[in-house]
Amino acid sequence: MFRQPLSYDPKFDALTLYESFHEEVLILSNAPVHLQVPNIDIRKRGASTQVATPPAVWFKKDVGYYLDRASEICARNKAALKRSYLPAPYSPCILESEADIVRSAALWLLHPVIIALQSEFKSVGCYAEVTIDDCRCDALIKINGETMVVLEYKNRGHIKMSEFEEGLITDPSYSNRVNILSTINDVQQDDDQSAMGHNAVCLTKQAAAYSTKWKTRYVGLFDWDNFFLWHFAGKDFRPRRVGTSTTVGHDGHATWAYGTPVRRRDDYRKALLGFILEAFQDRNNAKFAQPREPPFELSPQQKAKKRAEAEERRRQQLNAQQASNANVYGRRG
Repeated sequence: MFRQPLSYDPKFDALTLYESFHEEVLILSNAPVHLQVPNIDIRKRGASTQVATPPAVWFKKDVGYYLDRASEICARNKAALKRSYLPAPYSPCILESEADIVRSAALWLLHPVIIALQSEFKSVGCYAEVTIDDCRCDALIKINGETMVVLEYKNRGHIKMSEFEEGLITDPSYSNRVNILSTINDVQQDDDQSAMGHNAVCLTKQAAAYSTKWKTRYVGLFDWDNFFLWHFAGKDFRPRRVGTSTTVGHDGHATWAYGTPVRRRDDYRKALLGFILEAFQDRNNAKFAQPREPPFELSPQQKAKKRAEAEERRRQQLNAQQASNANVYGRRG
């Protein structure tokens, strides 16, 4: 159970947007004691969510990576961000439904992030309840008309970090490749197709469906007390044939992804800002449609280096053998 923080400290009544990036997203009210989170019945979700493929395992991307990106844009636009203020908190602030989370997040999470982006980019839009086919996302952030990030809000307590962590592999290196592939192969035989806990899998399938529909690798899950950022780096957006038609990003998810649990409430805004900035960089990559290399496989450069080293060893062995043969035949002569 969360304790009520100093929500009514006078500084929160007149907090500039710049300052808000260094302060917590307030709890505002204790999580309702009656809240019970049942197991999600995936059969009651949309068809796109049901068929979406969750990552079997995931690797942690440190939140500091996003915080550093956000710090740069905040510093560059400090003057503009100090001219506007975060809406003052009010009491009581009811946070007992998903709609309450959506309303409050718009004020105290998204607002400063969007203003910071608008200080940096020409065209920034934040859209609510956007629908494609059977998918409807809670919030969608676009820059220059392109989708960067999709946000999905949940009622408090629905995001269980412990369930996500069941699918975390702490060593993503090439040296652990055999173990990683073995784990992936094992969990893909299960109904959930992932090492994560059941509800985490269902939420991730929803995020994966959004990734497909809106063609972004970046999807965030937020329930006011927990914030998880998915980077579906292995997602393939290249067009391919399905029957008689050509589709783009028809599922195409890899068996792995990067995930970032944002633990500290005073990192929420900055982490989201940095997350969007990385999505912008990814979108503007000339090879955007192609999936990224998994961290447990060698990069093309590393593969080329290993081939060159192998060729050099073979050449040296051949030279040594030729020299040995020459010595033998020379003595016979």
